[in-house]
Amino acid sequence: MQERMTSERVNGIKSGYWSPARKEELVQRLAEYENIGTVEKCREAVEKQKPKPCEFYGDEEDGKLLCPNCGEDLWDLKECGFNNCPYCGHAVVMTGN
Repeated sequence: MQERMTSERVNGIKSGYWSPARKEELVQRLAEYENIGTVEKCREAVEKQKPKPCEFYGDEEDGKLLCPNCGEDLWDLKECGFNNCPYCGHAVVMTGN
């Protein structure tokens, strides 16, 4: 469990005292969170790691294997063994003929 970074307030008044060293520690920890990104960006990154099957259209000679995220055609790359779309980075399952 993450240690609480802020002091609880009682009747609108902060309890406890923060020394200059403690304030500097909190600023550094906040900077680490800001470097990670927003909650939305973290959720996007997690979703990007969940493999989705490519969409197959056509036949063996003239097929299309589309990335489920960006729609780029990966047909010519299917033999390369990619686990991620080289265009958008989303995890893919290369299905199709």
